[in-house]
Amino acid sequence: GTGCYMSFLVFPDCSPTESTLLTVAAAAATAEAIEKVTGIKADIKWVNDIIIDGRKTAGILTEGSISKDMKSMDWAIVGIGINITEPEGGFPEEIKNIAGALVSGTDNVKNRLAAEVINIFLSYCGKLNEKNFFNFYKSRLFFLGKKITVTQADRGFTATANDIDEMCRLVVTDEKGERLVLDSAEISVKVASSKEFSMLHR
Repeated sequence: GTGCYMSFLVFPDCSPTESTLLTVAAAAATAEAIEKVTGIKADIKWVNDIIIDGRKTAGILTEGSISKDMKSMDWAIVGIGINITEPEGGFPEEIKNIAGALVSGTDNVKNRLAAEVINIFLSYCGKLNEKNFFNFYKSRLFFLGKKITVTQADRGFTATANDIDEMCRLVVTDEKGERLVLDSAEISVKVASSKEFSMLHR
């Protein structure tokens, strides 16, 4: 009773490589909806986490099926979970320092928030290749220009997060000055407040 959870079954007109845009569109739609309904600024951590006041408040997970010829997506399910309020007694010990919620008390925003997420996400999803969400999404990436720790399989390194490219892949520069484009990575982002977050792009 303290969260808003929804799953979208979609049939996107895109290649498997472009399917990451579904997650990006969902993250942008969720952040936009939160700001519209609550007036609270929502940050985004690439690729699928919504951060409010330094705490993860919402997340997106996308899974799908690729066509037999490997050229398109048959379908995808985009799941969105948003913490509206803290559960009674607070968040579990293992996440209490990283999890957050939108509102306190009994302020009921769930229905309005769900409606906004649905309307915005479906409008983006219907024209996915136009990337109408791109500018908003990029504007909410709070760690661009900051040092991050990148972990890929058994490799870890420090880099500067520079930008996202046209496919919303993360562009970084490592300590050797090499430019890298990341489309799948686990990253830890250390921000000015010294709080550290982790993210898994799936």
